[in-house]
Amino acid sequence: MFNQELICSIFRRPRMFCADVATFRDVLLLAQGACHGLRPPHGSEALPGFSEFLAHKFGEATVPWPQRLQSRFGHLSLQQACEATCELLAAWEAEQAE
Repeated sequence: MFNQELICSIFRRPRMFCADVATFRDVLLLAQGACHGLRPPHGSEALPGFSEFLAHKFGEATVPWPQRLQSRFGHLSLQQACEATCELLAAWEAEQAE
């Protein structure tokens, strides 16, 4: 799925897309902006079901995926948070392929 590949690319190499990225929150905003561009006006269908996947994975209520990822990984280094997000995106993609 093209959208997932693009968003995962942003998390793999955020500074390739925006040299000024300094925090994981910056990367989340960049990825969310890409989703808005892919599916205007609100981008909610760029990663359909990802928020629900995260809710199921973490056993919590469904909240928007950027908010969930910030709360889960915001305390980590930029690289660690991005790697953890890429792992979740890969797990989500594998689950969808089943």
